Amino acid sequence: MPRNSAVPSNGKISLLVPKLCLLPSVTALKQLLCDYLGHFQVHLNGKQFLVTRGIVQGGMLSCQIADMYLAAMRDKHLSSFGRAQGELLLRSMDDFLFVTPSETEAASFMDRFVQGFPDFKLRVNFSKVETNLKVDRIPVVLPQDSVHFCGFVFDAATLEVSEEPEDAARPLTRRHRSSEAGLMPYLEHWQIQLRPLILDSTINSRYRVLATLFAKVLVFADRFFFTVNGMRYVNGPYAAKILCGALDCLLLRLFRCATTNGFELRFTVDELRLVFWEVVFRKAGGRNRAVRVAVRTTLTDVRKKVPASSAESLIHYVEHEFSLRECRRVESNAREATATLAEAYWRNTLNE
Repeated sequence: MPRNSAVPSNGKISLLVPKLCLLPSVTALKQLLCDYLGHFQVHLNGKQFLVTRGIVQGGMLSCQIADMYLAAMRDKHLSSFGRAQGELLLRSMDDFLFVTPSETEAASFMDRFVQGFPDFKLRVNFSKVETNLKVDRIPVVLPQDSVHFCGFVFDAATLEVSEEPEDAARPLTRRHRSSEAGLMPYLEHWQIQLRPLILDSTINSRYRVLATLFAKVLVFADRFFFTVNGMRYVNGPYAAKILCGALDCLLLRLFRCATTNGFELRFTVDELRLVFWEVVFRKAGGRNRAVRVAVRTTLTDVRKKVPASSAESLIHYVEHEFSLRECRRVESNAREATATLAEAYWRNTLNE
């Protein structure tokens, strides 16, 4: 028997026992909690007030205790749901998702939430309830074609999954950076985030996956050209090389995601490249003409590698999506202009 695998001597055991007994007692643990909960202060009108009830939202224990509380509520009131074949009940903190082929079970689940949970002092915010069923007891809840949960959008008819639209403007703030900062601050928002569920071809159709990839590339292009268009001079071919590198990284992650999770993407590499460059080319406006020329050259080469029928279909899809977005932008501007004129009219009328 190896020397280091022998049974430890009594001396080693005696040293180990006291270390295991260093856990705080119940009294000490309660005191730690009281000390933690009793040090929060609120500043109001130049005065300080000590929080004596409840837990401050965002505190270290807030999420953990809320999760335990809601788990206890689920175990007591909702344990019968999600057990039958074809049913699924998920919870993410205070958000619940229930999927069932039985309208009776769906109505029963909704009734539980309509009644609320008085013993836990919990009730439902009906303005946030989403369902594909008509609920007579809740007039404000109307049947919907999709349901949102944890950043995902579930199609109620096909059960296909997409993501909530990603905000391209949120991370596009820039501030003065020294030359020592390097390129990373500019590149940190260019990576395209991917989640397997939205790419899974066993759940989503080819069209749905295409729509997801289009939206991802569009956000990437917005962020890329927001940075590039703010520069005085940009080497067009070099910018195209950066885009090629970003595309290669995207393709690698796409196929790695598909291989790891056991599904196919339903698109060839050349088809994915075509979608990427079609989107990038349409966003390559602005002051850097050299970038647009370099992107056009690359796009021309990519188009030649895709079969004519497939290329025509993909190009038509990209053009259609850009046309829809332009129409929405014009309509939004028209509504804003109308609202501004109406406000000015009523202001002048009141002043008269």
